[in-house]
Amino acid sequence: MAEYGWGRMMDDYVFLEDVGRKVGEWGGEISKGGYSDENRDNGRKGKEPMSKRDLLQMELSQRFGIEMDLLPLGMERRKGNQSTWDFK
Repeated sequence: MAEYGWGRMMDDYVFLEDVGRKVGEWGGEISKGGYSDENRDNGRKGKEPMSKRDLLQMELSQRFGIEMDLLPLGMERRKGNQSTWDFK
């Protein structure tokens, strides 16, 4: 803490402001790109098959009362998440 002064604090503040702006830009790009979550299970009309992630979310909620949030389409970490529900 002795080395943390006004200059370092301002650097951190500027960094956080930049991150906030970037998140806003990325969110706008995602929404313009059609990466919306509107067609997930709430808007399902019985024609779309349930994804493995949606099934995991539903089973956790029904069986254990666990609410699970899913990252929106287009997010890098969503691609890397391979969690699914195992019926066994």
